[in-house]
Amino acid sequence: MPSCCAYGCSNRSGSAEHSFHRFPSDKRLWAAWQAAVSRENLPETPRFCSEHFTRGCFQRNLRKELMGEEYKPVLKEDAVPTVFPHREPAPKRPKSAYQERKEHEEVRLPSVMIFCV
Repeated sequence: MPSCCAYGCSNRSGSAEHSFHRFPSDKRLWAAWQAAVSRENLPETPRFCSEHFTRGCFQRNLRKELMGEEYKPVLKEDAVPTVFPHREPAPKRPKSAYQERKEHEEVRLPSVMIFCV
């Protein structure tokens, strides 16, 4: 049973909640999908589940929508997965010496002389 190749996603085919989509045959789009998944060891036939695409990535079937019929979601030709709720957060970059000094630097206000008459 195929499963989603996105990091941390446990969705498997056979579920009515998600549709599964194979990587495109177009080399440019394949590279975009592979960059999106950010994994080196992909399965032989990698797939993403529908959870990783925005609504705008899917073609609409207005006739079936108006009739209330169910239909299999179909991706647009240029769709690229962009939704990754399971992805590990990127590690924080260490602060530079300049940033450290700025955080701990005392705020100095200019001195002002006030004369009263």
